[in-house]
Amino acid sequence: MNINEKFLQVVIGIIGNSKGEFLLSTRHTKPIYNDYLEFPGGKVKSSETNEDALIRELREEITISAEEFYAMDSIVYQYDNLDVELHPYRVISYSGKPVANEEEDIIWVSKKCLEEKKILPGSVAVIYDLLS
Repeated sequence: MNINEKFLQVVIGIIGNSKGEFLLSTRHTKPIYNDYLEFPGGKVKSSETNEDALIRELREEITISAEEFYAMDSIVYQYDNLDVELHPYRVISYSGKPVANEEEDIIWVSKKCLEEKKILPGSVAVIYDLLS
């Protein structure tokens, strides 16, 4: 990795429902990959653990409090201008109702339809893990 490259630590929450669907948000206001779908989550601040970041990001983005979750295998993805280490967490239980709280929409997508959607490239490996 060059000095000019960025390396981001990112957490995402994999949230399912009783219908076998997964919660995704739409990137409406992003300069790249606009209108792609992604799992809710975001950047880990230097002062927090991945778990703390997950709880904070889910509260900020979709107004839920993650109560029980476990880490899945981390993934490193290289975009054109930055590298991202993605830390997915499978959220088992949470309180509250998911509501888009930032400038994004949220939708529930079935496993069957996941492969048909425009998914943020870094999240595609997570999708394949869910489908296997």
